[in-house]
Amino acid sequence: MKTIRLFRKRYLPDETIELKDDIILSHTDHMLITKWDVLKPRSDIAYGFSAYFFDTGVKVSKIYNADHKLVYWYCDIVEPQIDTETDMYIFTDLLIDIL
Repeated sequence: MKTIRLFRKRYLPDETIELKDDIILSHTDHMLITKWDVLKPRSDIAYGFSAYFFDTGVKVSKIYNADHKLVYWYCDIVEPQIDTETDMYIFTDLLIDIL
């Protein structure tokens, strides 16, 4: 099996970023769970866990601060693009966020 490559694609701003430091905790044909640190330092949050549900286009994240206290849950509506031959996963943020 190849190494899975994860990408976050946004329209605002228009960018595609490889999530190369995310740690894959679980992976099935229907979902992916990752642990991640923030891409840019922030005072309010430090790291989190995200579950991507391929069939429904939902990403649910549990987000913590530097003191390891739960700050909030966050839900994104995403469009997954999965290339099983290259193990490339692109999740496009559809800008429909649920707090």
